[in-house]
Amino acid sequence: MPNYEKFAEYPGAGSLNSTNPESDKFLFDLLDEVIPLFESEYFHIGADESWDVGLGANRDLVAKDGISKIHARHYQKVYDKVKSYGKNVMMYGDIILHHPDILNQIPKDIIIVDWHYSATDNYPSVKQFADSGFQVIVSPGIQNWLNVIPNYDAAWINISNINLEGYKMKALGSINSTWGDYGGPNFREWNYLGYAYGAESSWNTPGMNGETINQRFFKQFFGCEDSRLSSLLIHLNEIPNLTNYKEIFRQPFFQTDESAGKILLRSRQLIENGNAALVLIDELRRIVKTNVYYLDYYEFAAKMSVFMGDRLKFTRDISRIGMLKLESTLTEDEWNLLQQNCSALIEGLNDLEHSFKSLWLRTNRPDNLSRVLNLFRVQMAYLESAQENLAAHSVQIPTTLSSKFITAKQNPDSEKPAPAFLRKTFELERLHGLKSANLQMIANSEANISINGKSVGRITATKSLSLLVENQRIGWWDVLDKLEKGKNIITVAVQGYKPKMPSTANVYLELQFEDGQTMIIQSDGTWESATQVKDGWQLARDSGGKWNNALIFDKYPWRISAPMFGKGFASQIEF
Repeated sequence: MPNYEKFAEYPGAGSLNSTNPESDKFLFDLLDEVIPLFESEYFHIGADESWDVGLGANRDLVAKDGISKIHARHYQKVYDKVKSYGKNVMMYGDIILHHPDILNQIPKDIIIVDWHYSATDNYPSVKQFADSGFQVIVSPGIQNWLNVIPNYDAAWINISNINLEGYKMKALGSINSTWGDYGGPNFREWNYLGYAYGAESSWNTPGMNGETINQRFFKQFFGCEDSRLSSLLIHLNEIPNLTNYKEIFRQPFFQTDESAGKILLRSRQLIENGNAALVLIDELRRIVKTNVYYLDYYEFAAKMSVFMGDRLKFTRDISRIGMLKLESTLTEDEWNLLQQNCSALIEGLNDLEHSFKSLWLRTNRPDNLSRVLNLFRVQMAYLESAQENLAAHSVQIPTTLSSKFITAKQNPDSEKPAPAFLRKTFELERLHGLKSANLQMIANSEANISINGKSVGRITATKSLSLLVENQRIGWWDVLDKLEKGKNIITVAVQGYKPKMPSTANVYLELQFEDGQTMIIQSDGTWESATQVKDGWQLARDSGGKWNNALIFDKYPWRISAPMFGKGFASQIEF
């Protein structure tokens, strides 16, 4: 957000500039507002996942004093502020585990919240914090994030084992974590059973019983002990082992390294588990005595399982036809069958979107709902594009963004990326009949783009678990009014901050004419690049500048779909 950018380690960073007095004032004003609202004697300052510290404003200071001191000084300031209200301070311990010498630089009465979400039987950091003289609260997770339904088996292993470790090390208690990454498509209603796991294993640690916990929960929650509830949970719990929202919301026709056999096996298992769950849900509606509404959430998960099984099978069929070049051998009936299968997927996805909206609004405000529904609609557009190709007897479905990430300089050993100035000149023979001009940019990470010296837009957003921020990682602008007949020039100034990631930009300009012609200008090795520029560079009027061909950076860590401007969507970066 522009109003808060001045407080950040660098534009788009997820961490505060902890040595900026203005950042301190901003933070302390928030604390003055929030702390008095709560009667609890404890206050959790967070402080987790601050990976951006020292990559921007404090880079030189970190090189001089070390990253641990920078973190510890900030923790001390926040600690002093919270203690002034008479509160006991809690904070997450993940950054400390990466820089353990912080433990010798912060007050010993800080309570460390030691979070670990992996399903294992060994959590040595609980002992590490305790042996260092700190009180600890262990924090497992319900395994709900990014999942259609939580992975309850993994949740029980994680929750019960870390709580047992905490019990042995005399931890103060346990905080059972749930998260709503990427807009929170995982319903809160899924979490109740995970809460029961936390209660069972923390309130009665020596006597906890994982063999009967599910049945005891069902008896309390549904008012019955029908064995079909356990059978239903077994089927539903397979879904997070077979797919998740990362796969569900990505471009469905992306090529993967997964073998055909694995894809077809997952498809079959998703369909069988989903259908078996739907049968059980229908039977249980006549048996369950309380909280019958909850079965609607189970039904959504089961339908999503069937949909994903069908989608995997369909996309595998399309991929096979393309790889083996079988298009010319397909009969009209076979083409029709493919179109029917695609139509069925579109219909199923439409049903899932309406169900999701209805279930969301039962217990949530509408805020943020539109962002999640947009993920469903992007999926719809992908399938509709496939349907159009199939109608033309083609399986050549555009999937991946064709423009390249380019830079002026690549030095994999450099901790501080050099800036990159990039430009491309192109000729536009006519403006008459030009009906649309869509310009898209993705960058690592702060970038400004112009056409013919006129500013178009700016990007600062970087990888995040927030759907709001993720949507800001791609800039999309209508630039029809900035184009001129004859010579045009696109220019980008980009600065990266992540170590071993150069300053890069990806630019895609699509011009559509009324006569159906399309002109694409996209970033590639033909662009000019420089690390320093002179006045006039944005109009190619600089003389004596050191310009070279741009370098292509082919290690961008996320897949990006091709844009669908005509359907109202820019590219999407895979979660």
